[in-house]
Amino acid sequence: MAHKRAVDPNKMWTEGHSCQRFFHFKPWSKLFKVTEAGTARTSITAEERAVARRAETIGDVLLQDLDRQKQEKKMKRKVTGPKYRSQVNPWLEHTAWDKHLAGFERVELKASLYPAVTEGDVGSAEERSLERACQAVGRLVHRMMGVCRPDTVPRSALMWVNRRETGAENNEKPFYSTQMADTMRNWEKKPSYQLKVHQEQQLAMVKGLASRDQGGLRNKQKKKLQRELEEALALFWAAMLDHKLVDHEFQSGLISELAVQGLDTEDCGWQDALSYTPKLAAVATVGKALVVYIAWKNKQDDIQEGLEQGLEMEEAEKAARQVVEGVQEMTKRMLCLAEFTGRQTPMDRIPHMKTYGLKVRFSVKGQARVDWKNGLDR
Repeated sequence: MAHKRAVDPNKMWTEGHSCQRFFHFKPWSKLFKVTEAGTARTSITAEERAVARRAETIGDVLLQDLDRQKQEKKMKRKVTGPKYRSQVNPWLEHTAWDKHLAGFERVELKASLYPAVTEGDVGSAEERSLERACQAVGRLVHRMMGVCRPDTVPRSALMWVNRRETGAENNEKPFYSTQMADTMRNWEKKPSYQLKVHQEQQLAMVKGLASRDQGGLRNKQKKKLQRELEEALALFWAAMLDHKLVDHEFQSGLISELAVQGLDTEDCGWQDALSYTPKLAAVATVGKALVVYIAWKNKQDDIQEGLEQGLEMEEAEKAARQVVEGVQEMTKRMLCLAEFTGRQTPMDRIPHMKTYGLKVRFSVKGQARVDWKNGLDR
């Protein structure tokens, strides 16, 4: 009996090829043919497998050495923007760090992010003074956070400093946080920020107290000097927040410093929004704590001055500046966003940067990467 010969189906593809897939991102994913049909083998001898593994090991060593050389060259390069139009980075375009820090050596900027004096390092007199100032900042932040409690200041003051006008989600939650702030090292060549007159005056006071020799002082005198340094630092950082931005945002020393903080310490690249937005949240938190602390400190100073003038405690407390009034005044001046009739200040820029960073974190896809898999071990 005659049988009908089977007809080959009309295929739109060919078989028997070895292919490589580029990109895991689905719209870009595609298979590329790397061997012709009929030439690919389904089995590899033990000798060929051993040769392939040796070649793979040698290739890995060469690639690691090449990556190390590229990394060293990258760290020695100066800060520049994207070289190609296809390099899209919405976060970097929004922050404009590359434009502000253009021309600076990446290694120099990276070194500025580490402590001024490391453990066991004597350092210069200027670095020791800077280290004392950094330590004083840490103590000051702890004390500010300790003041921001309902049993120390009125709850209405904590509610006011954490209003929607300062970047909070709503007006119902009082201010409370335990985030800390990082300090950074200074360098001789600095970005093009401009200090106001009152900022330079406060900075000069900090430098004078930090550089004072403490060798012959007793413990009580040292503690008094440390407290004076901490109070001077509080006024200095308040002066940095009290900066009206007239033209360019990087005229503010605080915004300029935040641009340096955007440098990735691992590879001297730029931090993405996922890594950077917690720093913005910490700066906003410390700024609010600073306002509450200064208002509380002003009241304590007024009470002490009244007692020295012979007033009773109750009279001195009534005559002193109240914490809520001080918080309201400084919040409108230094923390309030521009859309709520506030001034253009660094704290107007920081919440907007944080909001955009959160949007980038959850809505923008990561950068595409090519993943090459070894086709020998199939």
